Amino acid sequence: MPENPLSGSSPWRADQGLEPRQKPSFSPESLIKKIALVIGVGIILAVGAGYYFYSRPQAPRISIDVSAPTDVKAGEPFEAKFTISNNSDIVIENAKLSIILPEGINFAGLSEDQRVREENVGDIGPGSITDEHANILIVGDTGVREFEAVLSYRTPGSGATFETKTKARVNVTGTAVKLEIVAPQKVFSGENFELVVNFENQSERDIQKLELKIDYPAVFRFERTSLDPVRGNNVWELGPLVKGERGSFTITGTAVAPEESFFGFTGTLTATFLGQEYKLLSQSTNVAVALSPLSVSIKLGDGGTNVAEIGDTLNYLLTYRNNSDVTMENVNLRATLTGELFDFSSLNTNGSFNSISNTLSWNAASMPELRALTPGQEGSVSFHVMLKKEFPIRRVSDKNYLLKVQAQIESPTVPPLTAAVKTMALSYLETKVAGMAGVNALAFYKDAATTNTGPYPPQVNKPTSYTIHWQIKNYATDIKDVRVKAFLKSGAKVIGQPKSTTDAAPAYNAASGEVSWSIPYLQATRGVLGAVVEAVFQVEATPAVNQVGQSLELMNETSLTATDVFTNQDLTDKDGVITTDLPDDNNVGFGDRRVQP
Repeated sequence: MPENPLSGSSPWRADQGLEPRQKPSFSPESLIKKIALVIGVGIILAVGAGYYFYSRPQAPRISIDVSAPTDVKAGEPFEAKFTISNNSDIVIENAKLSIILPEGINFAGLSEDQRVREENVGDIGPGSITDEHANILIVGDTGVREFEAVLSYRTPGSGATFETKTKARVNVTGTAVKLEIVAPQKVFSGENFELVVNFENQSERDIQKLELKIDYPAVFRFERTSLDPVRGNNVWELGPLVKGERGSFTITGTAVAPEESFFGFTGTLTATFLGQEYKLLSQSTNVAVALSPLSVSIKLGDGGTNVAEIGDTLNYLLTYRNNSDVTMENVNLRATLTGELFDFSSLNTNGSFNSISNTLSWNAASMPELRALTPGQEGSVSFHVMLKKEFPIRRVSDKNYLLKVQAQIESPTVPPLTAAVKTMALSYLETKVAGMAGVNALAFYKDAATTNTGPYPPQVNKPTSYTIHWQIKNYATDIKDVRVKAFLKSGAKVIGQPKSTTDAAPAYNAASGEVSWSIPYLQATRGVLGAVVEAVFQVEATPAVNQVGQSLELMNETSLTATDVFTNQDLTDKDGVITTDLPDDNNVGFGDRRVQP
């Protein structure tokens, strides 16, 4: 903007005007130089780019084609051919072919754990083709399965390594061997039943060695089979099995299990190819236990939580019922108790007790109503037993105590159309025993852990320090979220640095006077076996004149809270008030320990 002529900041004449803006002047020589510079830089960049492009290693044109059957059966080996083509005009050197198989696809004749196979192909000339072969065996599920081939190689005069990859897919349409385990949907507990095992070679070749193993549930009682096993009572040799051949055999047994429970059988077929065993497939079937014509159930106490505590008295009630349309005669009822914590000497029952097998029995001799149980009739028996007052801990593994009761009822009467030699039923009840964690609060004046100062017995207006120990014993279960706390009395305070045998030491809140110790997790038997679980801290207190002749309170009661990991219940414990009487300190003499003038 022009300068204001009225401002008086400088002289001004009427003929004075603004100078016109000068135009920049360019000489032809300077323009030519700039154009030449731009052209030169462009040439340099173009040359550099061309040098980089043509001098860097170029990957030759290499391809891998995989030839394999489109559709295969699981458990039937097939050949895969890998055709490597060098479509370039240079030799590729040190070529290596890696065949990579996922879980469930195997190299026939090699271990099931071997997932990669590497072949040294060597040098491949320009325009040359070479083939590699692998025998593949797929096991398990049907559907599309995939594996990979990777060719690594070098080119002459280059240190770079190149790779060419391809993937092959095959469709698994079925299994080479069909396995079927047929079982009844429901059986009565104790009733004889049959499993029918069917098998068939569905492949295009003979299978020389084929083995079947059937895993039985714990409740199954094997009786017989129509085909002799080669090992134990559950392994059969089914091969050689020619193409299209099928076979069948039966297994007979009983299952003694609670009503409306389930149990299962699993059959596993193993075949041998080229000297190597492979698990071809597994087949499972489940059986339900039907409501028995004669039933029994167990109930503990009021039927609430199945968690007991050490020293408890347990009241068991067994209820039985005839669910059939026939009269059950000569009924026998038994209850077998299993558990280290049962105090069998306290057992109270109207039945007979066998202390060798820890079994209680009731029959028509002790209960006449069991001589003939009419349709729909029910009844009950009870017994009472105490638990031991202490955990029998001798080893670190002594933890997570269980109380088990198995009730069994049976009668020689068998309802019509029932394939059993007797009618029977089972019932189980399992009770967890909660753990126990205790805390002990101790105070000392003369203590090996720390050096205390001040007079003892305490004197008016003179500070004295004391050492407090918190010790934890955790008995029979792992516990978590452990917290020990107490409040110091007025006039007392923590001095020094608390310490503990765990990863965390107690914390002191000077404002509230609270001392707290938190432990995230504590294993069972800690403090009961092995080293003590302990925290140590010093407290200082100065008695006032009105406390002469009294015992000075240092800290109120100590409390412990935790969660039982085994039962998920809360555990608690407490210890008493800490005073300057120091009943746990035997090194301060037996005189008057009250506050002195």
